[in-house]
Order: sequence, then structure tokens, then C-alpha cells
Amino acid sequence: MNLIGISTLALLVGMGAPAGAQEARMGVAVNLAAPTGAFRSTDYPPYGTVVSTSNESYDLGVGVQLTFAFPLDRRTAFRLNLGGQGFSGRATAPGYDRMNLQQQMFSIGAELQIFPGDGNAFRQSGTYFLIGPAVDFERFDSSYGDPNYYPDYTVNKTRLGGVVGIGHTFRPHGGMRYSLEAAFHKTLNATDTAAGNPPASDYLKLGFGLVF
Repeated sequence: MNLIGISTLALLVGMGAPAGAQEARMGVAVNLAAPTGAFRSTDYPPYGTVVSTSNESYDLGVGVQLTFAFPLDRRTAFRLNLGGQGFSGRATAPGYDRMNLQQQMFSIGAELQIFPGDGNAFRQSGTYFLIGPAVDFERFDSSYGDPNYYPDYTVNKTRLGGVVGIGHTFRPHGGMRYSLEAAFHKTLNATDTAAGNPPASDYLKLGFGLVF
């Protein structure tokens, strides 16, 4: 079994015990994601038939996530996170036509939530910190037209990621809870662009959602 397979199995096994012991709190959210570092902009030296320096960059992206939080005690919970993000970008080089880029990512994450102070993991209420690993299934498309429909070149990658963040769940009235969350996603392996890998898919995301 390869590293990605082992990591995926570890995520699922890690969720098994809390899933069997506690009732889950489900959440849904919409995210706005801002690429950082090499994912935001990367310069490449001349290569092949391209005799000038080229640049690849990605813009703000949007995504959604579905979460299931399993309380362990009042202060902590394990959270299964199923999420997807999409980014559009461009590759440019002086003297050449612009190439359009598209990156799509589906992630499976297992996160530890920590509720300090008056926070409550059983109710999923108050301020919390989160940290955990993820398995990212990524697709990079490029085309001189619309890469969503006519990709000229496609790269599929499965990589490990890590997430750290902070959130707050509040209930202004009634039984519905709303959540605000800010998190940073970091790609942890296969990020060497000189070896032919895409740049690390690092980004900051801000999400707004509901907790049931």
C-alpha cells in the first residue's frame, strides 16, 4: 500500500471510534479561497520551445465543504471534512499566447477541534481551533480555450495536505447555528516544480456556513 493509501486508511480509522461513540453534528459551508506562495504566482525559466521566462498564477477560488463533528468531551471533537475548491488562472510568457488554467481539488480531512473558554464541543458552539491532515485529489487543466471544456493538457495529483485554523459558531436566535471559519491549507509532499510537480496548493480560506 502506498503512502497516500495508508494516509487515507488512517483518516478513516481515526474517525471510526468517535463516529461509533457520539452523535455527529453536521455542518455545511461556502468558502472563499485565496492562493498563497507559489500557488498564487510562480516563475519558470525558459524550457523546451519557450525561450522566455514564463509565469503561472491563480486567482481567488470558491468552494464548499460538508463536515461531521464527533464530540469526545466538552472541549474537543473530531471532525470529518469533505470539501472541494476550484481556482482559475493563467500561464503567460512574453511573445506567446496566454494559456488558461484551471485547478480543482477534492479533499478528505480529519481535524481535531479544540473549544477553549466557554466553547462547547457537544453543542458545537463558541470559538474553536482546528488542526489536522487531509488527502487532496487534484486536477490541473490548461488550454488556450476554456479548460473546463477543452483542456489541452491535464495533470492529476494525489497529495497530502495539512490544515490549521480558527472558527466561531454562534446562534443569534432559534435553534439554527451559524459558523465563521478561517483556515490555512498547506500541501505537504510532491511540491518540487523542478521535478515536474505542480506548485503546492497553499491557500487561505474564509468560510460561512450552518451547523445542524
